[in-house]
Order: sequence, then structure tokens, then C-alpha cells
Amino acid sequence: MKSYWTIGLVTLLIALLVVTLLQPEPVSTDQMFHEALRSLRDGEEYPQLEETFNRLKSDRNFWRHLAVLDAALFLRSGYPAEAIDRLSVVSEDNPVREEALHCAGEALYRLDKLAQAQQVFHLMRSEFPGNTDARRWLGAIYYDLGAYDQAITEMKAVAEAKPQDYRPHHLLGIMYQDFEVAEDAASHFSLALQLNPPRKIVQELSLDLARVLIDNREYARAMNQLDQVNSGAEKLELQAICFWHLGKIARAEKLLVAAEELTSLTPKAMELKAEMATANGDLESSIAILTTLVEVHPDLANARYNLAMTLRQNGNEKLAETQFARWEEDRKLAEEMVQLNLTAVSDPANSDVRFRLADICRQLGKEKLADVWQKAADACSRLQQTTDNNDLK
Repeated sequence: MKSYWTIGLVTLLIALLVVTLLQPEPVSTDQMFHEALRSLRDGEEYPQLEETFNRLKSDRNFWRHLAVLDAALFLRSGYPAEAIDRLSVVSEDNPVREEALHCAGEALYRLDKLAQAQQVFHLMRSEFPGNTDARRWLGAIYYDLGAYDQAITEMKAVAEAKPQDYRPHHLLGIMYQDFEVAEDAASHFSLALQLNPPRKIVQELSLDLARVLIDNREYARAMNQLDQVNSGAEKLELQAICFWHLGKIARAEKLLVAAEELTSLTPKAMELKAEMATANGDLESSIAILTTLVEVHPDLANARYNLAMTLRQNGNEKLAETQFARWEEDRKLAEEMVQLNLTAVSDPANSDVRFRLADICRQLGKEKLADVWQKAADACSRLQQTTDNNDLK
């Protein structure tokens, strides 16, 4: 009888032990805080977010953590100024200084206070040298300031430290695309795609890669990449460009018609439409397309040159000379812009160079790029004022 009781007791103890071992480890408050913070920064849903806030509120030792998490939530909701206000209660000497600096730097960046954001992330990098987020943000700031060499240096350091992170390669690809270095841009876009980015980013990266491959005249490879892109007008346009240059004329024309039925054609696709018209002997249509194109997009030097050539081919010599003269003026401005770009790269604090670049871009009709250089010039100017004020103290 005793043996049965003994066996039963042992069985019960084993069952209790198994149940205990199968119970999940309790999640600490600090662990919940960091998981919630990571989710907010990455734009992901975190089911335990409300529970985390309640846990932090219930423990007076975590009031600093609560302030930082509040700030992160403000940032995600699009209220960077409120995030700064919430962080003002967090003292310098605290257990979440690293996280607080991160939130403060990002909030300042969102407020377009690049000089202050740069100072915060420099401080963060010096105090926490292993934190690659500081370097990633510094890379973004340098990029906005037009200090491309410094931006590339920071991004390459992040890519080396976090070889499984697609983001530094994505930004490097965009930078090289801006420099019109298609081969390097394609290399980094390809690397980013290999590192399992989120699904929505895959589409963006695939289009970026296809564009730079086309710029590099790798049409067959671009076609393969476009197979990864969801249907849409831009995909049809890029496929049309590829087929045209691969000699599949009828297929290219059909795709371009299909793209135009969906929406207005992009400038690159309009150039292709004009080229098709010229190839078919319809010079009047080609001239009409290119004339409209350079009026709306005066920065398209290649379209202006093609317009001049087509006008000459159609016997409109006087109009052709006018377009050639404008093209030559723009070419000289573009050459000056190249030299100023080199100066801007070597002198990241020079606001005068950036103001001149903004002015040239406006003259060339590159309004988006002019805004970028204007923003960089203003940031450099504010940074210099901050430095001057500090020197006077």
C-alpha cells in the first residue's frame, strides 16, 4: 500500500515540476520597457504597451523610464516638441540616459534643429560608443547638411557593426544614387534587399534598384528586379524603358500606353514617348512632348538637348539655336555645381557654399534639390551661430 502512495506522490511531484518548468519566465519591468521602446521606434505594434505603462506608473523607481516611453510615444504620434518637454524632467545622471539622449536627438531632428540634434548624437556616441543608432542618426544629419563624405563614413561604420541591418545599406544606396554613382548605389540596394527588410520596404528598394540599374544601362538585370515589384504605372514605365533599349519595340510601346492609361507619365517616361515618336518619324509630336516637358521640368538637360536636336532635324533652326543656347547656359551652371559639391563635401560647415548651391539649383529648375541645399545652408548657419555663442561664454 505504501508503495502505491509513494509512486503517486512521486508522480505528483514530477507533474508539478513539469508544470513549473513549462511556465514562462516572468518578464521584468525593465525588459518590458525596452521591448515597448524598441517597438515604438520601429513602428511596430506592441500588445503589452498599455500594460507596460501601467507597470511603470505603479513603481516609483521607474518614473524616468516612464518619461522616456512617453516621449517615444509622442514621437511616434508626430509630436516632437511634446517629446522634448516630457524629457525635460529626466536628469543627466539616470539609468536611462542612453535612451533619453536617443529620444531627445530624434525629437530635435524632427523639429529640423539639426545643429542641436548633431550635438546630442555626438554626446551619445562619446558616452555610449557601442550604440550604432547614434552613428546612424549622425549619418542622416550629415546627409541633410550635404556633408556626404561624413554621412557615408557613419553609415559604413553602422553597416559594419550591424551586418544584418538593411537600413544603412538603404541610405548608402540613396546617397550614391544622388551622386549618380549607379554601380555603388545598385550594390547597396542589393545588399539591403538580401537582409530581409519589411515587406513594404522591399517594394521601395526593388524600384530603387531597378532605377539605378536602368541608369547604368543594365536593362536585362533591371527587368529581373522589376519582377519583384507589384503591378503599377511606374513598373510598366520602367519595363517599357527596358524593352525599348533591349530592342523589343512593340512590347515597349504597348507597356507605355498601358502606363499612361493608369496615370500621367513621369518625365523619364515622357522622354521615352518622345523618342518613340521620333523613331516613328512623327517629329511634330516629339517636339510637342519635349517642349511641354522642359517647360514643366526645366532641370531636364537631356530633354532640352533632345528638343534642340529634334527641332533642327525638323528644319526649325532658329528655335533649335535658342534651345541649344539655354542648354549651354545650364551646362555651365551644372559644372559650377559639381565644383561646389566637392567644396561642400570637404567643408561640411560652410553655409555660403550651400546657399550658392541652392541658388544654382533654382536657376536650373531643380526645386527639390534647391530646398535640400537651402535646408543644409540654414542648418550650417545655425550651427555656426551656436559655436560662436559658445565661444563668447
